[in-house]
Amino acid sequence: MKATKLPSGMWRVLAYAGKDSSGRPVRKSFSGPDKRKVLSDAAAWVDEHRKVDDTSCTFGDAADDFFILRKSALSPSTIRGYMNISRQLSAKYPWFWNSRIYGIGSDDIQALILALTRSGLNPKTVKNYTGFISTVFQSKQTRMPIVNHPQKIRPELNIPDIFTVKRTLAAAKDNTELWICIMLAATGPLRRGEVAALEMKDIDFDNNVVHVCHDMVMGPDKEWHIKPPKTPTSDRYIIMPEELITAIRTQGYVTNWTPKQIYNKFNWLLKKNDIPHYRFHDLRHFCVSYLKAMGVEDLYIAQRTGHSDYAVLRNVYAHTLQDHQKTVDEKILKDLKRFTA
Repeated sequence: MKATKLPSGMWRVLAYAGKDSSGRPVRKSFSGPDKRKVLSDAAAWVDEHRKVDDTSCTFGDAADDFFILRKSALSPSTIRGYMNISRQLSAKYPWFWNSRIYGIGSDDIQALILALTRSGLNPKTVKNYTGFISTVFQSKQTRMPIVNHPQKIRPELNIPDIFTVKRTLAAAKDNTELWICIMLAATGPLRRGEVAALEMKDIDFDNNVVHVCHDMVMGPDKEWHIKPPKTPTSDRYIIMPEELITAIRTQGYVTNWTPKQIYNKFNWLLKKNDIPHYRFHDLRHFCVSYLKAMGVEDLYIAQRTGHSDYAVLRNVYAHTLQDHQKTVDEKILKDLKRFTA
């Protein structure tokens, strides 16, 4: 159960104890100034009312209840992802969707994982499915059985070199808005959603500092929404090139485009100027690669990119870091020759 703080300062919990004999959800709302007491009272009520007939509840029923109870507490992008997974499970894996949730064992989920993998989904997407399943289990005050996931595949990044990035910026010189978007990604490095959500009030023009504190994401309603960053480390302050800050000040705004429009404008620019295709997001990879080549330590790169820990940075940019490691190794071996000289 999750406690939500109301505008009045009170805490509220919507407790769920299953369904009655007619199939109607059994719920009760608890509120009060003490968060722990509200949660305790709600949990005690759930335990007391567990006698209602919930044994026939299927995973699909539990997923529907989850959306009703938790939808307002999740970000639009998370809800959109979860709803897409639920549609896929319902349409393609009815044998799982219609199984009794309290009867689902590790073998059942393992069989689903195998089916998802054979359908061509990558390990990361498969783990998104099991993440959703685990969340639905938790909403029923029970744990998902332990399962084994497919081995992770290290991503193959298409990192543009500095010559390609310079060509791209030169091609965008007559389109200030697009040039600004590219520079924010290549030097920030900001994600598309962060670029689209950036406002003039987020920029310290005296010190050339950008405050990345919002993200633009598409919700389940197919509309774009502005929300806080997914993780606290994504809320960050980044010093930017003076030329970029000056261009934003002169233009009078950052961009009026959505992430999808930035994607389309960028692809159009590459095609028009015969620049080898790469993704807008690959500018972010370029920035990390460039910073590593400069000898910047992981700590500072993670602070600039907004990664929550170094492990993510190392896993995502493994090839870039390995290339840098080769340079470091060569320097070490060169210095060690002094012992034998």
